[in-house]
Amino acid sequence: MSQASYRFCEKLSQAVLAGGAGSVCNTMRWAIGAAVEDAGDIDFDDLFRAVWPRAVSTARRIVGPGDDPEGLASEALTRAYDRWPSVRRHAAPDAWVLRVTINLALDRVRHEARTVHAGPIGDGGGGTSFGRAAAGRGSFGGGSAGGGAFDEASVVRLAMCAALAELPEKQRQAIALRYLGGCVEADIAASMKVSPGTVKTHLRRGLEKLRAQAANDPEAPLALNP
Repeated sequence: MSQASYRFCEKLSQAVLAGGAGSVCNTMRWAIGAAVEDAGDIDFDDLFRAVWPRAVSTARRIVGPGDDPEGLASEALTRAYDRWPSVRRHAAPDAWVLRVTINLALDRVRHEARTVHAGPIGDGGGGTSFGRAAAGRGSFGGGSAGGGAFDEASVVRLAMCAALAELPEKQRQAIALRYLGGCVEADIAASMKVSPGTVKTHLRRGLEKLRAQAANDPEAPLALNP
């Protein structure tokens, strides 16, 4: 971790200990603002203010509201701050942050699904990814504390992540950035370092595969909205 990132984390820790911020968001804003002032780099502050709500919303759609989506967004922005000399030159810095947020969130879901199911999402169990994710085998991401079937919101998230996990990496990135992160095709292209035409191809093929999975399971609860 760079010295700049250490200063950022130190400011964040001071904000939390001081208890002056009424929410994680406000605490992050305070810490980043103080760190940016130290570094004399207002551009990062602009990026933070623009992308923070989107990063939290994107993480929440994947992990749910009770699994620290703000922490995942904070980690993504910390990584952007640590790599700021290169990130600030990126054609779409906000898409960079959102891609990191999505990867962190999907990793969180995969890790917790292994703990709950003793196996990664999308592996084994037969049937479609939707059906496997929807099978109630314990609580997860907001389910009942005593175990039993998943609640509806958890089923949707698990099915979505299971379906995305079965896509090729480029299609998964394009679909996630477009339909979870709300990025436009030009920013997705910049983030993935491909042409806009290639992004359209990844989106089309990825959606075709998701629809095919859903067609095999009439109970499929996947909902991806731009």
